[in-house]
Amino acid sequence: MRERNRTQAAELHRQLAALWGTRFGQPSRAAGHLRKVLEILPHDREALMQLADTLEETGESEELDRVLARLAESQEGESAERAWAFKRRADLAAGPLARPDEAIVLYRRSIELAPDDVEALGSLAKLLDAKQAWRELLPVLQAR
Repeated sequence: MRERNRTQAAELHRQLAALWGTRFGQPSRAAGHLRKVLEILPHDREALMQLADTLEETGESEELDRVLARLAESQEGESAERAWAFKRRADLAAGPLARPDEAIVLYRRSIELAPDDVEALGSLAKLLDAKQAWRELLPVLQAR
């Protein structure tokens, strides 16, 4: 597919996703079109962000985690956006995905990028407290 056709096809799917998601209230259909955008333009950050929002709405935690991982690991993103993606992944790991050890690692990655994020620090502190990891907990509480 030529570049112009690819761009047009991606834009068509982006518009369809917007209609399904906002006007018709069908986030699952919107997610399908956003996936098509990403098949055509795999590094489209806007489509990744929109897909993350849509997957959160539909409760598809596993796929949301994969999309957020792409955003977090991308070196193209701003550090605030990457920190948000790491924190959101950590929230998923601590909650619906039930992977607290992974959540600890992800909160730390988020805090490396946004050291003043008291919400991430608080969530990390709760996990470390529950794990009774006192040596690791002390500096986190001091940072708050």
